[in-house]
Amino acid sequence: MALSLQKFDHRRRDLRIMNFVCKTNEQLWMTIAEWLGEQINESLKTQKRFHIAIPGGKTPELLYRYLAGPGGDCIPWEHVHIWWTDERVVPPTDSRSNYQMTYNALLGPRRIPSSQIHRVHTELEARRAAVLYAIELEDSLCRRFTSIPFFDLVLLGVGEDGHIASLFPHGEVEEPHPWSVMARYEGLQRISLPYEVIGAAARVAYLVTGERKKRIVSRVLRPQNGEDEDLPAAILNRRRPDMVWFMDMAAGYSMEGAT
Repeated sequence: MALSLQKFDHRRRDLRIMNFVCKTNEQLWMTIAEWLGEQINESLKTQKRFHIAIPGGKTPELLYRYLAGPGGDCIPWEHVHIWWTDERVVPPTDSRSNYQMTYNALLGPRRIPSSQIHRVHTELEARRAAVLYAIELEDSLCRRFTSIPFFDLVLLGVGEDGHIASLFPHGEVEEPHPWSVMARYEGLQRISLPYEVIGAAARVAYLVTGERKKRIVSRVLRPQNGEDEDLPAAILNRRRPDMVWFMDMAAGYSMEGAT
């Protein structure tokens, strides 16, 4: 059955940007699942594993619950290795843990084996957890052609303030290792992938839904001033203008006339 899907291509610095804007969340989840299945199966023609870093958040949780059901059957889960873009430094059983949310919504129902799950060990002291996560990234994802950990896909949400992962506007970060950073937000210590690792991925995609995100999408894709350009989502967008945007109609601003 055909989706009620709008696709917009526009050019920036001579690179093509693909944006998917769907009328309903169900259509959005279906579109992402089909796209993800295509990307994974294409990659598996030349490699045995597909490494993806995923975000926490309410919208991603809805996607994960969809992928846990029949909608995710198009994905060869036995080849997928799951990492996280960022994590709060709370016990892994805490309801605020991105790992715990993902396990309940997707990993448990899909019975993903622990050998394919690469969480941040936040039961440890924050700096040690950040360094150990970075070392695992380095050991698992530094390939022959790059010294930077290389994900097959990084999926990101975008906050209303323009933050991505745990990279916040004007936020101070501590770098215990080149492949991980630490930040404090809303009273909690967080561990995040840095721009360098996110930007090095083979594919980068944004997932954005809701009327409250419409303004930030516009500011990121069409920055009007230096403040807009300094938004973390905009910084990454400049580094990776080939990224894919998945949005619902509420968040997806009008692309007509974009250049």
